Order: sequence, then structure tokens, then C-alpha cells
Amino acid sequence: MLGAEVRDSRTRTPYFAFPARPWTPSDILHELPKSDSDRDDVLPRAIRKIETEKEDRPLWQVVRYVPETELEEGYLAISAQHELMDGGGLLRLVQCLIYDDIPSLPAAEKFDTALGMQGAEYKPSLGFLLPIIYREKVIPALPTWLSTYLRPSPTWPANIDEHPSTAPWDFSVLSIDPTTVKAISATGKRKGVKTLHPVLKVAYLQAMREVYGPSSPGCVFVGESPRNERSNNPGDGHSYLAGNYVSAASWTLPSTGDFWEWCNTYSTYLSTTGISDGRQSIGLLSYLPDPDPPAKSDDPRRSTGWEDDYLTKFENRTNTYSQSLSFSNLGRVSLAKASGAVDLVWGFPGSPFAPPLSLAVVGHEAGLRIYTTWREGCPVTGESVGEVELAFKRIIEEHAEDQES
Repeated sequence: MLGAEVRDSRTRTPYFAFPARPWTPSDILHELPKSDSDRDDVLPRAIRKIETEKEDRPLWQVVRYVPETELEEGYLAISAQHELMDGGGLLRLVQCLIYDDIPSLPAAEKFDTALGMQGAEYKPSLGFLLPIIYREKVIPALPTWLSTYLRPSPTWPANIDEHPSTAPWDFSVLSIDPTTVKAISATGKRKGVKTLHPVLKVAYLQAMREVYGPSSPGCVFVGESPRNERSNNPGDGHSYLAGNYVSAASWTLPSTGDFWEWCNTYSTYLSTTGISDGRQSIGLLSYLPDPDPPAKSDDPRRSTGWEDDYLTKFENRTNTYSQSLSFSNLGRVSLAKASGAVDLVWGFPGSPFAPPLSLAVVGHEAGLRIYTTWREGCPVTGESVGEVELAFKRIIEEHAEDQES
């Protein structure tokens, strides 16, 4: 869900919007009054409403909430189900709705002919599969004394007290001011890191290790990041808005080294083997067997064998985490061409299937917005997230002032 703080460029009347009720073709925008509130008030209401509507909500929707006085600033929030589009598609949808002009916008497209990600680069190679088979199948079949010796370091969290299937979710939004963003970006370039994404992700993994590492000795901190695979070449047949064109590669924070060394290592990985790793990881999904569905079940959540298997693991309180962090970054977008938008935040309800911490990051003229969601007690708590955010901000500010070495 993306929300933009805006003022209507035609009437100059501020308005506020977020998903409110099922959409019909004649009711894409539905105006409702709102009480006095700011972004930190409104965003929880908007995202939690998406969660409570569950399967009854439309695939995408926009609802405006008009403030009571012209002195109030408003918010526009647009939501879409992941089955319809990915984060990049959702950002484009927002831009279509609030930008005055988009030169690259196609005149029309047929969703039924849009192609998905395909090609040999998405087919897992033997070299990619063998380590997975060794880790997931061979090592567990060995005697305990031998498997314990051969098993790699556990990914944090190794243990959880509260399982994500039953725990409530919550979220937080951290803002980094434009001056700090500019400074850390410039320092990164001097250190050989061309983009901001590696710096942010490494800093967040380091902050997590500072907070959670002392109570989890021996654990490594692994973060995955989605990568946009949507082609801008019309000849490739990708949809401009709809569809999921995302791969995802994982990276482990090294146990030794320094901050800029880690950033350079991760940056190099992203632009080289990380691309093929991410594509093959997504391609692997088509080769995973789907267990037979239960013969008889009144639970609609168990309509497939995969869902039944996952829910059974939840019921048995099996630790299903394979990642410590999901770091989804939409990059930097421009608000200057939008119709009065002055801020932008995006996020989503906390999923029990996601890593313990899931981040949604976006940058713009007003700075950086980092949305973090979690399942309370799994093993993350609101208090510990606050500690991670403070550590992250300190790390960013400290390294923003690094001099040429």
C-alpha cells in the first residue's frame, strides 16, 4: 500500500484518501470525511483496514478522505493485492493517478497477453541446486554427531517463543532527513559504492546484529532483497502495471571486516552473481513439488497441499524462518511532478510467512521513509525494533561523516 500526502492541484483543497470499501467501476474514488489526524495516525488505520477486509477487498482500490477544513493537509493511499501487481507496479499505479504527465505510459495494454518472467536464466542450474540439496536433504539425513558438525551456522532467529501464525503484527516508520541521505550517498560513492541500497541494507543488518546478536551467539544475519525484473522494452511483452516481475537474492552479513568493506562486497554481489542467484531462486519455485491436498478439510486455507503443509508446520510450532530480514527498496522517486504530493510512504500488513523483520523503503525529496513490520514476539518486539532503528540511524549518521581513507 502506498500513501501520498497531497494537496489537490486543481482546487487547492487538501484531501486524504485510503482504501475503505469494495470497489465498483463507477466508484474508484470514494470521498469520506476524516477527523483531525497526521500521518502516524492515518497510516495504521489505512493498512489495518486492508488487513481486516482480507479476501473481500478488490484487487486494487483508491478512496479519498476529505479533511474538515482547508488548513489540513490530506493523504492519498492506494492499495493493491500482490496477486495483481508487485511493488514496482504499485508505484507506477500511484504515479499514473497523481502525476500530471507520464511520457512513457502506454496508450493501452492487454493484460491477457502480458508475458511473465521467462527464459533459461530463470532455470536453476545444477551448481545452484547441489548446495540446496546438500543443506536441505543430505545433512538432515546424517547422524546427529556428524550433521551438527557439517551444518552451517544457523540463521537468526534460531528459536522463537511465539509463532507468527498466532502472533499479532505491528509496524513502525523511520524517517531519515534529506541532508543525511545526501551525505551518506556521497560518502558511499567516495568509498566505491555507487548506489544507496547496499549501504542501507548493510547498516540495517549491522543494527540487527548489535541488538539481537548478543542473545543469539553463533547465528548469522541473512537478508533478502527483491530485484525488479520488469522490462521497459515493449517488445518483451511485460505489463506496465500488472504482474509480478521480481527475483530475490539473499546475502549474509560477514562476521569479520568493516562497514565499507561489507558494503562493497554486497554491492559487487548485487551486480554479478546476485542477479543469477535471485533469478534461479524464483525459477526454483516451479520445480518444488506440491504435496497432495488433504482428503477432507473444512478449512479453506488448506485448499492446496502446500498450504496444508505450511499450516501443519505452524501448528507444530516449527521455525519456518529462512531469512532474518526482507529489505524491499523501491528506490528514489520524484514528488516534484506529482499533483501537490509532499510525502510518500509504502508498506503492507505483517505476514506470518515473511521474515521476522520486513522493510519497505522509498526515498524522495522529503528524505527516506523506512517502513518496518513484524509479528510481535517472533522474536521481534516493538521495543527491540525501536532499538534497531536507533542503531541503524546512528550507523548511517556516523558513516555519513566518514572522510576519504
